[in-house]
Amino acid sequence: MNIIMKVNKVEYEVKKFLGHGKGGYSYLVVRGKEKYVLKQIHHGPCPYYNFGNKIEAEKNDYQRLLDAEIRVPKMIDIDLHFERILKE
Repeated sequence: MNIIMKVNKVEYEVKKFLGHGKGGYSYLVVRGKEKYVLKQIHHGPCPYYNFGNKIEAEKNDYQRLLDAEIRVPKMIDIDLHFERILKE
């Protein structure tokens, strides 16, 4: 059985669960021959950190790193409604 996740209505097939952190779950996904990392934001409790709006924080922090000229994986797409981020 294939698991499909969408980012802004574009379907990606989940190949592998990569892990989780305090902000989300990461999956290896494919579309055609291309591989990506899809991060699904979660809202589980984190007793030592207050996130506020996690998806907005991810978006803002990514831009902050780019502005500082720090090399980071490219953020390909962000789905604000389903709180999913697609990265290279």
